Amino acid sequence: MRDDDYRQYLEWLQYYSDRYLLKIWAYCLMNNHVHFVAVPGSEESVPRLTEALARLATGGIDLVLTDLGLPDSQGLATFRELRQAAPDLAIIVVTVSDDQEMAVAAVREGAQDFLVKGQISGNLLVRAVRYAIERKRTERH
Repeated sequence: MRDDDYRQYLEWLQYYSDRYLLKIWAYCLMNNHVHFVAVPGSEESVPRLTEALARLATGGIDLVLTDLGLPDSQGLATFRELRQAAPDLAIIVVTVSDDQEMAVAAVREGAQDFLVKGQISGNLLVRAVRYAIERKRTERH
């Protein structure tokens, strides 16, 4: 993400945080989806890993929030495939599993965060998204 895009993203997140948070929060309550966020202010979801990989190939995505339990992929294999398809993209795992070993493994392999559905607050979610994008931005510079 370019510096201008990043500044625009921060302004957009600040201005639209309530509306944006509701959309992302709705995703966090959905099962079996991969959710894409693009700057500024667009997002979309797909239910299958194959669809997610096809969408990633078209570009224009700044962040991915993914469940690890998709109809066509389960567990860390889901994250690994997304990571392989988009190694420079910030990916946050959002799942029902509170498996700490899986969480540590995902972060070791490059996930920006591992959030457990049902334990996510609005502030935590906004902070996780903001930090994930910032960490990936600094890795690229």
